[in-house]
Amino acid sequence: MILFVRDVPKNLSRKELRRAVEEALKPRIRFPFQDLPTVTKAKFLVIHDRDTGGTERHGLVMVQSGRKGESALGKFRRVRLKGRICTVRPYVKRNCKNPAERVSLQAGLSQQSGDRRRSNIDAEIERKPYIQR
Repeated sequence: MILFVRDVPKNLSRKELRRAVEEALKPRIRFPFQDLPTVTKAKFLVIHDRDTGGTERHGLVMVQSGRKGESALGKFRRVRLKGRICTVRPYVKRNCKNPAERVSLQAGLSQQSGDRRRSNIDAEIERKPYIQR
């Protein structure tokens, strides 16, 4: 499962993101033979808005979990990163192969009704980590 961490601070490293999510996923009481979710990888998704010229930075955290780990992830909604509380939700990769999206594009509509996606953005995975000077 991939978790989407919204609006992470710009001076946060991958290691700090990974550590913060691992700490947030730890249960208060640990039972023997309990199946715990483990973080396998952390990346950053950088979104460039062509209309405003601004950028956003979001975290993508890969979590390996078992049956009981899924319920722990379901309760996990926020994480504190460098003093900022960030929202966490499951990541959903979207593309135009979805039939509902294809119909709206063929009909000349840029988005589905009620869809909040922005049309003028470029998204990329951050290749090199941010270095604070």
